[in-house]
Amino acid sequence: MDFIAKRIWYITIPTAMAVLVFQLYWLHNTYINQQTNFKQTATVALQKAYDATILETVAGHNYEQQTTNISITDTDTAKATKTKETKEEDKPTTPLLKEISPATVKIGSADTDIGQLLSGILSMSLSGAVNPSMLEKNYRNGLKNQGITIQFKLVIYKKGQAVPNSDDSNFVQTKVQGNTIRARFAGVNKLLIVKMIWPIVLSFLLVMLITGCIWILWRIIDKQKKLEVMKNDFISNISHELKTPLSILNTTNDVLLNFEGMKNPEKTERYLNLSRNELQKLQHLIDNILDLTKMEHTDNKLGPFEKINLKDLLKATVLRFKELPGIDIELDLKINDKVIKTWPEALKTIVSNLIDNAIKYTSTSDKYIKISVTEDQRFYWLSVSDQGIGIPEHHQSFIFDKFYRVPQGNLHDVKGYGLGLSHVKSLLSKMDAKISVSSKLMEGSVFTVQLKKND
Repeated sequence: MDFIAKRIWYITIPTAMAVLVFQLYWLHNTYINQQTNFKQTATVALQKAYDATILETVAGHNYEQQTTNISITDTDTAKATKTKETKEEDKPTTPLLKEISPATVKIGSADTDIGQLLSGILSMSLSGAVNPSMLEKNYRNGLKNQGITIQFKLVIYKKGQAVPNSDDSNFVQTKVQGNTIRARFAGVNKLLIVKMIWPIVLSFLLVMLITGCIWILWRIIDKQKKLEVMKNDFISNISHELKTPLSILNTTNDVLLNFEGMKNPEKTERYLNLSRNELQKLQHLIDNILDLTKMEHTDNKLGPFEKINLKDLLKATVLRFKELPGIDIELDLKINDKVIKTWPEALKTIVSNLIDNAIKYTSTSDKYIKISVTEDQRFYWLSVSDQGIGIPEHHQSFIFDKFYRVPQGNLHDVKGYGLGLSHVKSLLSKMDAKISVSSKLMEGSVFTVQLKKND
């Protein structure tokens, strides 16, 4: 079993680690891609905001010129017209600037190349002048359209001005007409992590799923190892239980046949009685194993469901144990109506097993056992207490498992094969009842059965 478990771990642990490393690598690449996409989007938005700012600046300038009312005389108008015509004959016109107006300029147009061309031409005509507040406003609107709402700060480095180098990934910049426009952001990492929330959640769930599978696998392996140990202990105990009566039977038979035992009636009777007792022990052992097997493979094996006098049933069950030397069993019933409705055969078996357990695990020659019954509105509480060796706390949750026995080292003072309490729990589960144990080392144990009141 250990070899198989090691092989499983040799396969499982590297596989889990490989999946974990792959998840981390995938998240890292996703973060890098998100960071690259952010810088590209922010850079493009900055360039578009600059283009839009230039166009707005020129459009506003021309609009002011066209709406200015100047009062002049007719003569002055004629002279101005004549002078204008003369100048127009001598100098080429610039229709581009005259035709631009707020009505014709489209901010944020889809035609990016034309917008960039116009902004380049106009920025040259304006000697690179740009309104910072207008640029910041356009940039904020452009980022908002791309779903980016974090805070930023714009810095414009004019042509010839030194631009500081930085490895910081929280800024983007663009160059126009020799000027450098840089935008520094606050909270980029937080924004990128928010955009990656679903990949992170998916990776977390996958890691948790793998961890859960490994934990379940470990529990299964651990349980299988415990079952293997219990199986080996059961085989050892049952072999010991079978070996002793078989040796006695073989010896008595040999004495009767080979040493003229049959000629002595007194000796013959004694040996035959001894053989009968050992055969009864073997029969009892086989019956217990068969009963447990039947309980696990049948839907109901509880006997008839009927009204009984609980005090009479307990007295009859205790009677056969009171004949044993040093046994003192006390009955304490604190219930109003001693006639209850239950499965009497199953209840006898449960009480018998608990009493037998109390006797076996009390090391003193005088064995005191108390059986008490109390009630509330819904349940009867039947407890069997002893003053025995007790059960260690870390073993108490396992004592109702089949074949389980509290380890006693190499000592075999207490005979058994780990089936009694398992049989009790199996019967109680079919009766829709529960059992619990409270125990302290060298102070004794109390087994409490919770029986539902049946109408």
